[in-house]
Amino acid sequence: AACPGGTWREFYDDFDERVLFYAYERQDAPACLAAADLFLPTPSPDATPELPTLEGDPDERDAQRRADLSTIAAALEQHYDETGTYPTTGGALQTLCAYRNIDGGCALSEYLEEIPIDPKGEAAINGYFYASDGQRFSIFAGVEGSAEPISDDCYFQDSFADRLPVVLCVSGSR
Repeated sequence: AACPGGTWREFYDDFDERVLFYAYERQDAPACLAAADLFLPTPSPDATPELPTLEGDPDERDAQRRADLSTIAAALEQHYDETGTYPTTGGALQTLCAYRNIDGGCALSEYLEEIPIDPKGEAAINGYFYASDGQRFSIFAGVEGSAEPISDDCYFQDSFADRLPVVLCVSGSR
């Protein structure tokens, strides 16, 4: 691990009675993560956050998400053809490549000019999510419009995906 010596904290949803996610906590986490080459923004006290400018309507953004998931799946197949495995996350759900030293999906940068990000931006919040055990994968994206799910057969269902009203999912296996 890039930041040893911390503890895992469980974030639990009392209403649904299930774990939402786990977070690694360490007292000197900002310094440790910065040393691991992760992007940690330093907010300015007088800064006004900029909201992303959204292009198109929700259905157009959903169409872009469908296209992006297909592109990502094709890159995953290329990776498998060359290495005999999909980039693994140990079966855990991760952002596709918001954290370049941690996320398994970042290995796709060898096959894609640019790793796609959700049309809303903010890859860690609105982005694409990926899970793989090396022999199968699932890629998830939330939708805004009236899109139907791409696949009902997602290998890695996770509490994140269960919480969204409609989720696009592309899965593959060998």
